[in-house]
Amino acid sequence: MTTKKILVVEDEEDIRKLLENVLQAKGFEVIGAGDGIEAVNMTYHEEPDLIILDIRLPEMDGYQVCRLLKTDEKYQHIPIIMLTALPNLWSRFRGLHTGADMYIIKSAPDFSFLKIAEMVEEMLTRQPTIERREKVEDRRQILEDSRQEIKDKREHLKDRREWGEDKRQASEYR
Repeated sequence: MTTKKILVVEDEEDIRKLLENVLQAKGFEVIGAGDGIEAVNMTYHEEPDLIILDIRLPEMDGYQVCRLLKTDEKYQHIPIIMLTALPNLWSRFRGLHTGADMYIIKSAPDFSFLKIAEMVEEMLTRQPTIERREKVEDRRQILEDSRQEIKDKREHLKDRREWGEDKRQASEYR
């Protein structure tokens, strides 16, 4: 089995180095980037098997990096774990909406670098690349269906409002 390559994208060097060391101890080849632009360039040149991506990054934030890679057919199959200090639901939704496969909060009570390394191992061994590509397509279809459903509901509400306005105006003329 070939050694899997992990790209760790974190602007805080201490955190990045610690995570790199834990992953290397687990047998992974690890490369690091300190900002979003560097992360994209490293992905294009190194083609990692998995990316651990902080959200708050200089140059280009993690959401932008994730969206850019997940919309590129050559790189969309690469699993992305978002690692962030942002604990709110909106950040999590936005991360998953941009295509992240997992979202980990640094301040969570059960957070540990060893646990992240175990999650990386699990993600890389449980799903062959073809299945991950199919998952991307399934996720896209679910998002598209959701968008269409929201659009339909908005249209329905607009029609009901207009009908209500027409009904109110008609009753005023009586």
